[in-house]
Amino acid sequence: MSRSEAETAARAAASSAALEARDGQAAKGLSAEQRAVLQLARAGASMLLTGAAGTGKSLTVTRLVQAVRRDARRVVVTASTGIAACAVGGVTLHAFSGVGSAQRPEREIVQSALRNPRTVRRWRAADCLVIEEVSMVDADLLSKVDAVARACRGRDAPMGGVQTVLVGDFHQLPPVSRGGPAFAFESPVWPRLVQHTVVLREVFRQRDSAFVRALNAVRAGAVGAAERALLARCAVPADGKAAAPAGAVVLCPRNDEADAINASRLAGLPGRATSLLASFTESKEGSAGERDSLRRQLERGCLAPAQLQLKVGASVVLLTNLDPARGLVNGTRGVVTGWAEGAAAGPSPRVRFFTGSDIPDLAEALARGSALAARARAAELSGAGSSGGGRGAAKKAAVEAVAEAADRAADAALGDAVEAACSGVQSLLVDLGRERFLVSDGAAAWVARVQFPLRLAWALSIHKSQGMTLDRLWVRCGNIWEAGQAYVALSRARSPEGLTLEGFDPARHVHVHPRVASFYAALGRAPERTPAHWGAQAAANPALALDAAIGDLLGGD
Repeated sequence: MSRSEAETAARAAASSAALEARDGQAAKGLSAEQRAVLQLARAGASMLLTGAAGTGKSLTVTRLVQAVRRDARRVVVTASTGIAACAVGGVTLHAFSGVGSAQRPEREIVQSALRNPRTVRRWRAADCLVIEEVSMVDADLLSKVDAVARACRGRDAPMGGVQTVLVGDFHQLPPVSRGGPAFAFESPVWPRLVQHTVVLREVFRQRDSAFVRALNAVRAGAVGAAERALLARCAVPADGKAAAPAGAVVLCPRNDEADAINASRLAGLPGRATSLLASFTESKEGSAGERDSLRRQLERGCLAPAQLQLKVGASVVLLTNLDPARGLVNGTRGVVTGWAEGAAAGPSPRVRFFTGSDIPDLAEALARGSALAARARAAELSGAGSSGGGRGAAKKAAVEAVAEAADRAADAALGDAVEAACSGVQSLLVDLGRERFLVSDGAAAWVARVQFPLRLAWALSIHKSQGMTLDRLWVRCGNIWEAGQAYVALSRARSPEGLTLEGFDPARHVHVHPRVASFYAALGRAPERTPAHWGAQAAANPALALDAAIGDLLGGD
């Protein structure tokens, strides 16, 4: 055993019994396997945290970061893409590490990083590096990040001795690479870097065991007869005759498909759209060039749009975990029912969020409300009569005031009809405020978009839906081409009753990369380390203390 491994084991043994007391809220409500991850992290172990969709990887990482920071160690949270970085409030791995686009030869990248004092300081200050969505990190990028880390820190240990927590599921979206993907686990540094692999197995998103088995079969690319039969019940032909059921989000393989659907549905609502422009803020730290780089990442990856167009009746999705205890989480569906009164900073959307399993069919309410809105608008304009008198600017102001009053009356009528249709459905009415969507360089520099945490949600791209839980979804399967794409889409659903698959053919649409299948097969062949096994071995070999501690946790409540 190496010195670093011995130190890791010693720290684990020393802290195991005191995990709950030391972590406080960090470990509260976690499963035994999730608590084991916290224990490994606090022991300083580098690891891969993996598992199927819906097994709580994101929650586990959030608690892991809290726990490690309580130990006064500096954690840098990174992600493979701008979207993922914005979702975790971190920074892209490219930006933090100093590799840039990572297209140049490794030697040139290392030399460039060493000439940048801020890059060197970032690496030397880091104690723990979290890499989210590691499935989209290719082998070449991981190797170059490791080379920069070792050079900046002056140590030949993997990542220059920085504890590294890799998070993700290689069965989901793969790296985008010329000539096909080369996965992070194929990097030469992987065997030295990853001391432990923890596979989260308990699924929280779905409770239907048959549906969980079907999703696992899609994930593994081995869809049997029983799973085919279950998914066939969710399927409809792609002949244009069937329409998405009420309240369903249409998931599309391509962004332009989703954008076209949302634009068409918004245009179909009565009235004028309200345009909500995001504001921008940034730190004073860092160079102008570094902040410009962060700003570009934010623009590419932020799910909250720079210009959000909304109308009363618009279908929306929440983009943050606003209040998980009340069901307001990333992916919660809602409908705009009006505008908050007295908002000093301009209009603020009032949204009815659906926090239960039911989403009402609003088609009839919107049709009835549109007619009521038209009558309310006409009545307001008629009542105004010739009040728009005067000349020049005064006349223009009077006309605009009448038009605004007519818009408000129409919105109120439509909103009342929508609210009436939502009665009896478990929901919450929320006057939303703006939230910060932030990326940082892992040190002091950061930039943020300040916007209402909403997107139009008649349709979403499969990529943008990653991490969300959706009660009803309609998946357009025809253009699915990438390995893992079908699994990401299907696994957003809570139940088969809320899932519709348009044109789904398992033989065409279920793709698993053979090297990913081999990687997980090797994990499955690893010996099972039970509490009894480690309890028997630890006394004879102190080097096994870490695994004994983890085994004890996995045997707990």
